[in-house]
Amino acid sequence: MLFRLLDTGWNQELLEQVPHKDITELGLSMVSYFPVQQAKAPEAGEACQAAVQVLYSLLKAWGVTEDELMGQAFRNTQQQRPAKVYNIQDILQGSLEGEGQPRNGQDVCGRLPMYVLTNEQKLYGAGCMLYEGVLCREAERIGADLYILPSSVHEVMLLPAVPDTGEALDGLRDLVAGINRSDVLSARDVLSDRVFYYNRRKRELTVAG
Repeated sequence: MLFRLLDTGWNQELLEQVPHKDITELGLSMVSYFPVQQAKAPEAGEACQAAVQVLYSLLKAWGVTEDELMGQAFRNTQQQRPAKVYNIQDILQGSLEGEGQPRNGQDVCGRLPMYVLTNEQKLYGAGCMLYEGVLCREAERIGADLYILPSSVHEVMLLPAVPDTGEALDGLRDLVAGINRSDVLSARDVLSDRVFYYNRRKRELTVAG
């Protein structure tokens, strides 16, 4: 049993049916699921994973509370889906698959380096931004506070936070909203329109602005 993130406001109907933990300050919720191995196509011989949602009806059968369930899902996910950070240049070059170690410090997208945070499986990897110590480690490595852009439920983008003029943050919000409404991303993979901010001194993750 693992967890994934979704937008609280956009998923009220689902959240009425499933155990979850609201992260009120981010406008997100954690829900638990079972990963199920599936074959993509009989002739391909390839495998993918589907998510079977945990419903409230199972809590009574298992004899656990909602908090206990979500706590276990959080611990399981950190252990079974380790976080990985890649330079976005690897994504643009189509070389994410097979990467051994994250690449550091390349200057891409103009003047600012940008990184992709996901898990080893590249499935519901946006939840990695909640893992203990992950954002702290990356902020210290990059040497700056971080903007976190939720590009999908499977990953988020990290970039160094520069002194905000207001226009920069507005541009990031427009970027996220544009991705969410593009043909590139299916509706089920959209996470949020918000841009998040990690303060490395306070070790605090909030909604930017």
